[in-house]
Amino acid sequence: MKNVFSLVLGLLAVFNTVATLHAQTAPICIDGSCQVITLVPLAEQVFIDTTTTAAIETSDEDRFDQVIRATVRVTVSGICGSGTVVGRDANGNALVLTNAHVAGTARGRLVNVERWNTDGTSERGQGSIIAAGYGRGLSVDFALLKCNSEFANGVIPIPLANRYPDPNAMVTTSGCPRCEWPSLQVLKLNRREGQVLTWKPEAIGGRSGSSVIDHTDAGLRVVGLLTWGGNGEGLGQSTPFLLEAMKGRLPTSLESLPTGVKEVSVNQRVLHFIATHPIQETATEDVPNLPVDGNTLDSITEPKHPDKFRTKPNPDEPRQPVKPREPRIGFFENLLRWFRDRLLVFLLIVAGAVVGFIGGVVFAKTR
Repeated sequence: MKNVFSLVLGLLAVFNTVATLHAQTAPICIDGSCQVITLVPLAEQVFIDTTTTAAIETSDEDRFDQVIRATVRVTVSGICGSGTVVGRDANGNALVLTNAHVAGTARGRLVNVERWNTDGTSERGQGSIIAAGYGRGLSVDFALLKCNSEFANGVIPIPLANRYPDPNAMVTTSGCPRCEWPSLQVLKLNRREGQVLTWKPEAIGGRSGSSVIDHTDAGLRVVGLLTWGGNGEGLGQSTPFLLEAMKGRLPTSLESLPTGVKEVSVNQRVLHFIATHPIQETATEDVPNLPVDGNTLDSITEPKHPDKFRTKPNPDEPRQPVKPREPRIGFFENLLRWFRDRLLVFLLIVAGAVVGFIGGVVFAKTR
């Protein structure tokens, strides 16, 4: 009886999920878990003031260095992904944007962060989740981290743009493929508007949480958040969608992801080279809610100004993913495959013999 009751509850849950997706609406759970969407908005209601971030004039080389220095590796509970320093709070603490499937969604949860300088030196720290949103198979998957005060002190943040990427802009992404040293990749956008942006090449493991950045005369701007890969494409969330979600506002309909795409974080436990860069122990999740400064969104959003775009040379492409080894087949499986491969031939021989025998009998009777 208990099993039947559990089965009925499971079917009702599935029916509710299917009906929700069919209607293209989703229930929202604030600071908790729910069947479809988990949404943890910033703790205080804030307004976006797009005039507070000054433009940064730098050369191409300085910009590439800025992107690498602002790129962060995020690790927690055996999962490894990427992130970007996108701003600072009123106390100067670095704010890092990443994916919820990398960092989690529990407000106050601590994760490990690490970043590198262009001379090869690195620094490690911790960040706590101050905003997050997640829906499996849907277009929401982000986490905003506030790092400890010592982390990324000398890093120039890359602010979020409350707009879509311009068709004439060079667009790049920087992350930690396979949890390695950060690398830049130039993207060719296929879709530039809506909740989900798409591009080529396909995103690979470890790049989850990388920022999609366009290069303007006014400076670098984050225009998307790399989250998924599949079907030869990379996919990510647009910043206009993310900025609204951080304030706890989701649209009445969420875009479903295409079939065949998946989250592109990576399990660090299977990457033996991580031993050369020891990761701090995962901190406890039992952390009280942390207050968020009222100007948090102001500090990560670009100023209002006319953007001018120009095309830049492509930086070095990252290495291709390592081809997985072929699985080893045991003796008994080989034996079964040998019989299976020869069974069809045997049946054809038997069928031919039977047909020949029947034909011979019929022919003999007709004579």
